[in-house]
Amino acid sequence: MKMTIKYLVATTLTGVLFFSCTGNQAMLAEKQSTIDSLQQQFTGMRQQLERDKVELKQLEELAALQREVETKDTELDQALSELAKIKDIRVINDRTIITHNLLFQSGSYQISKQGEQLLQKIATVLKKYPNRKIIIEGHTDDRPIAPEYKEVYRSNWDLSTFRALAVLYYFRDQTKLPEANLRVMAAGEFQPNMDNDSDKSREQNRRVEIIVGPKNR
Repeated sequence: MKMTIKYLVATTLTGVLFFSCTGNQAMLAEKQSTIDSLQQQFTGMRQQLERDKVELKQLEELAALQREVETKDTELDQALSELAKIKDIRVINDRTIITHNLLFQSGSYQISKQGEQLLQKIATVLKKYPNRKIIIEGHTDDRPIAPEYKEVYRSNWDLSTFRALAVLYYFRDQTKLPEANLRVMAAGEFQPNMDNDSDKSREQNRRVEIIVGPKNR
């Protein structure tokens, strides 16, 4: 009888312990599942946060670029508006056009006194925009170099180049525009403003163009 009671007690305790262990394992498994789910959510949130940071940086860069473009356009419009007020020059698009007779004597690349005064006025405006490139283009009409100037210029390429360089050196030496901003181009007779069919049109084609270019990087 005593053995039977002991057996029943032992059996009962074993069952209780078995079910207790089984229940604990189920609870642990459920908690682990919750932990795994939370970790997955956390990982997903962290990845989304990284993507948001990248997108935010891209948006900031785009906004900065847009502000730069808007500032550049406003600045360019302002510069051209000021240049257009100077007597004896024409401003078309981004180009300040000066006919050769305002700057040079016929066949010469030496800047005249009148030309110096004009370039001083232009430089006064350009100095307000010290970070912009300034492109100086020389142009001629279609008439070949006169015989008396053949020893100086091989062709209209030389004449247009020398005149553009003369303006560059004047800006550098006499007006102190930043040398690193200055550029020279020459087109000879190959980019006329109008047909070379009269003295008047040829006079308009013999010119120097000063272009307010993009900002230096």
